[in-house]
Amino acid sequence: MLTYSFQSLSPLYVYGSVAKYNRIYSSFGIDLPEKTHQLSSPDKIEALKRGGVAIFPTTGVKGEVREKLHKLNIPLLRFTGWAMNSYTKNDSLSMFPISDHADFSELISYAERCKPELVLTCHGFSSDLASFLRRNGLKARTISERQLSLTEYLE
Repeated sequence: MLTYSFQSLSPLYVYGSVAKYNRIYSSFGIDLPEKTHQLSSPDKIEALKRGGVAIFPTTGVKGEVREKLHKLNIPLLRFTGWAMNSYTKNDSLSMFPISDHADFSELISYAERCKPELVLTCHGFSSDLASFLRRNGLKARTISERQLSLTEYLE
C-alpha cells in the first residue's frame, strides 16, 4: 500500500521484504511502480543521502539500519497502528496510524465469512480472540507458545 501511495515520488527505494511482497502484489495485477530501487542491506542506505523515499517494513528499522539512518540525518516516518496508543505520544510527529495487519473486528469478520471448521489463534491476544469466536459459535483454540506440533490442536 505504501509503495502504491508513494509511487509518484522519485527516486523510490524499498527495503528487503517490501520488494518481495511488491513482486507478489504485481503478479496479482496490482499496479506498482516498476522503477523502484532495492536497499538490500544497511550499507546501501547511503544512496538515500541523494534524496528520495525509502519504504521499510516496521521490523526492519532497528539496530544497524536505524543507526545508519540516524547517522545520515535521514528523517524516519513510521506507519503503524501503534501510533494510536497513548504511550507513543512522544513519537507522534513521526508516526501515522496505518496498520499492516487486520484488527480484532476485521479478524472476527474474516473468520465469520470463511465459516472454518476450526480457527487456531496465535500471537497477541490469541486467547481473547479464540474465546470471542467460541462465544459466537465458531470452534476456536489458541496455539500455545509451548506447542510441540500443530496436530496436537486438531484432535
